[in-house]
Amino acid sequence: MPLSVHIHRNSDPAGLLIWCVIGFCAGIALFLYGFRLLQRRRLILEIPFSKIRSASIGMIEVSGLATGPYTMIAPITARPCYYYRTLIWEWKQRGKSKHWAKIAGECMHVPFFVDDNTGRVLINPRGADLDLHRDFEQEFCDSFFSTKELAPENVRTFLARHGVVTNNKIKVEEFCIKPKNALFILGTLAENRDVEVTRQPIGEDLQISSVSLGTFSLSIRPMSL
Repeated sequence: MPLSVHIHRNSDPAGLLIWCVIGFCAGIALFLYGFRLLQRRRLILEIPFSKIRSASIGMIEVSGLATGPYTMIAPITARPCYYYRTLIWEWKQRGKSKHWAKIAGECMHVPFFVDDNTGRVLINPRGADLDLHRDFEQEFCDSFFSTKELAPENVRTFLARHGVVTNNKIKVEEFCIKPKNALFILGTLAENRDVEVTRQPIGEDLQISSVSLGTFSLSIRPMSL
């Protein structure tokens, strides 16, 4: 007598709905990000490239080398620089989900200029969108059972300064603008005779809970000569 096999499929409407919502939100986020990139591309194409000597007040697009009378030392790479952004990420697990979560961040700069041999302009990177070369990226872990390297003293000092104690795996990143870096600048040129160029570093708050895209005001990125 032939056997009759019946397959019963259990469906989970709640789980399906959750995945639909996640996919919908991800689609909106990707659309907004793509739209923002398109707006920036159009802005770059609309603004003519100019030499600093002949640049007019308003939106400008220039390039040159980073220079300035003062530098500071980046906390992880110990390199002299005009600007650094240092980020610490922790490997966390929630249920079956694993991800990198930002647990500490620091961003500092001293006044610096961009010089293209025809003139120079003072750069204010606060609140700007920065596309910078990553000078340092490495994972560490102080756990006895990990095969990762132990965090060096400078990383421990940085974490202690921000009140972070963890034995989990961490990832350290650092981005810098160093003397003689070739930079592309897109931003607003304005007269400001009250700005004082000093060696005192200027700090900028970094959101720890989330990464904010912010408003577009200035773009700085390394470029090939």
